[in-house]
Amino acid sequence: PNNDQQQWENSIKHGKFTFSSNIGSSSTAEFWFDAPKYRITWYKDDGSVRLHMISQDGKNLYFADPDKQTSEIAYFAPQMHLSIFNGPDEYLNKEIRSENEYEVISYEIDKLWNIENASQDFYLKDLEIYRQNDQIDKVVTRTSSNKVESEDDLAVSTYQITELDFPSQIDSNVFELPYPKEQ
Repeated sequence: PNNDQQQWENSIKHGKFTFSSNIGSSSTAEFWFDAPKYRITWYKDDGSVRLHMISQDGKNLYFADPDKQTSEIAYFAPQMHLSIFNGPDEYLNKEIRSENEYEVISYEIDKLWNIENASQDFYLKDLEIYRQNDQIDKVVTRTSSNKVESEDDLAVSTYQITELDFPSQIDSNVFELPYPKEQ
């Protein structure tokens, strides 16, 4: 088994996860990272593609929508997913604790993204990495569309890693936008 140190340090990775949130949404997704480039493809319940999230440079993130056949600027920066899948570069505080069979690493992020031309703002309060037997099992984030008065107003989302491998390379076509950028 690959340990999470490799998971963090290895910039090239591919896998799948299930996503669930306390606001009722759940779905499955597949990811490809060749940091800072990455792609996450989200699937509908019937297995068809719902959305591609693609960052070609680690600076901009696009939502490539197969229904609209357009790629539009995302409302958060690639730093969000890079933090989840590669560990955060910037954080205010880090704590490590044990919880049941897990070692839990908590990062306080407290970051608000206000991306020009995006549909909304996006706030990441914190994220927690759950690892067991030196493998990352899941990542839990707390987010909102703005900084909140009460922590009760945060969406709590879980990225449960279901498959993970470390290919030697990923085809660069994976990171190409499949649809034209929306003007």
